[in-house]
Amino acid sequence: MENTANMSEAVYRALLSGINPRHLELRLFATEKCNFRCTYCYEDFELGRMSYEVRNGVKALMTARAKAGLESLYISWFGGEPLMGLEVIEEIETHRINLIAQYPNLKSHASGITTNAYLLDKAMLSKLVGLGVTSYQITLDGPEEHHNRTRLRADGAGTFSAVYGNLLAAASTDFDFSITLRLHLHHENIEAVENELLPRLIQDFGGDERFKLHPISIGNYGGAFEANNMRTTTREIADAVRQRLLARFSAARHIVPTDAPELQAGSGTSSSVYPAGEGEADVCYAAAANSFGIRSDGRIVKCTTALDDARNDIGKIHESGKIELDPELVKMWMVGFHSGRPSELGCPLYKVRTLALPAGRRSIPIHAL
Repeated sequence: MENTANMSEAVYRALLSGINPRHLELRLFATEKCNFRCTYCYEDFELGRMSYEVRNGVKALMTARAKAGLESLYISWFGGEPLMGLEVIEEIETHRINLIAQYPNLKSHASGITTNAYLLDKAMLSKLVGLGVTSYQITLDGPEEHHNRTRLRADGAGTFSAVYGNLLAAASTDFDFSITLRLHLHHENIEAVENELLPRLIQDFGGDERFKLHPISIGNYGGAFEANNMRTTTREIADAVRQRLLARFSAARHIVPTDAPELQAGSGTSSSVYPAGEGEADVCYAAAANSFGIRSDGRIVKCTTALDDARNDIGKIHESGKIELDPELVKMWMVGFHSGRPSELGCPLYKVRTLALPAGRRSIPIHAL
């Protein structure tokens, strides 16, 4: 690496974690269908539930890695709306639980989900927590008036009431979970988030340490965003508002504010409108060598936002658990490991989009990644 001497200790530790062969992160698309039609969404919803063949492949891969001495496994459920593929989640999480019982070396394990929370009522939450899915990322686009302009059901109806009601129901339980409320900031809603939504969040969730805030600017990844002429806000304005939101929410619970989750491989996100700055300590899961997304049709990707980019289509998984990877494409996503630049570790997508697709596509079959 070129710049390890200037790298912060936090980034260096996260970088080492990202190449740890005893750790594996899988981002699984339970289904790529969705019950929402958000006005900025980049997905096309063409693929349905994860096929039986792909499910078998994922389970076989997990088993092979556990047998080979895997010590840490993290599963993150994605979509579409993953709760529309609940049977897929149940099948693979049950397999994970069985592996934990069978292989004592698999000491660290966790599962999370990115969900719109429309289906996340108390019964659903109880089922998921029982399966070990304890980390949730749920988006709010401001108070009801603003949220219902951008986060719509597929039939055009608003969603705030159902989503917020499910959040209140979750807060009323004693379940062991963590919910990160992702607050989307953009030109039209940023004042309402700070002046209207935040006081309500403080009142309803400020005293519950299971709830955290993650304010973030929405990004333009094409699709509905461009079709609906959405407008982002400037980085300076978004950063200032984000700091105030976090400080006020933290003050309500008497804790030290933090602007990001605990740094570790996979804790970063490539869904900000801005790449990480040169002084920022954030490592995206897409930059890690031991992190892979598996789409419902078996294609393997690195980034969960650039689904229509051929440079993100790095391989595929077979029913046997064998995977095939294009080494040249994998190297593209690991550019930050070579340069050591926080901006390329924080969001490799910005660099990858400047690189040409390799002329000769080839893949290497791997029986146990």
